[in-house]
Amino acid sequence: MAGVVGMRDGVLEKIERQTMPTACGCLIWLGYISGSRYPRIAVDGKRMAVHRFLYEQAYGPLPVGMLACHTCDIPACCNIDHVYAGTAKQNAQDRQNRGRDWSQTKPHLSLAWSRLTAEQVSAIKASSGAQRQIAAEFKVSQAMVSMIKSNKRRKGR
Repeated sequence: MAGVVGMRDGVLEKIERQTMPTACGCLIWLGYISGSRYPRIAVDGKRMAVHRFLYEQAYGPLPVGMLACHTCDIPACCNIDHVYAGTAKQNAQDRQNRGRDWSQTKPHLSLAWSRLTAEQVSAIKASSGAQRQIAAEFKVSQAMVSMIKSNKRRKGR
């Protein structure tokens, strides 16, 4: 964690224990990952994104409207050298310019719903079995079954 000084007691050591270096220079987080795919850590009793915490420790608070963005476009990366301050628009444009927009490079992930027809979604909603069994039957995740059953997705379809 070169460049990060003045860390709160024990937090740097915890971050170092929870990361694994890769050949491309990323430090991949092995600890808790939030639903948004970003590593989280508790600091002073408050959960925050690890890359944001490291950025603020190295460079000070992020200006209003700015995000801690990854140059590597890997949410689990905790290498401070891969983090910069940018707006959401800049971050999205940079990611697209580098050809690392996961919705473009892995279209099957951009719309998980696209694997299911409207009839299959209706069948999932009507199913009364265990969600894991339903997920296995339709070859989707249990979380997807849960979202379908609770009407959290597929608006306009």
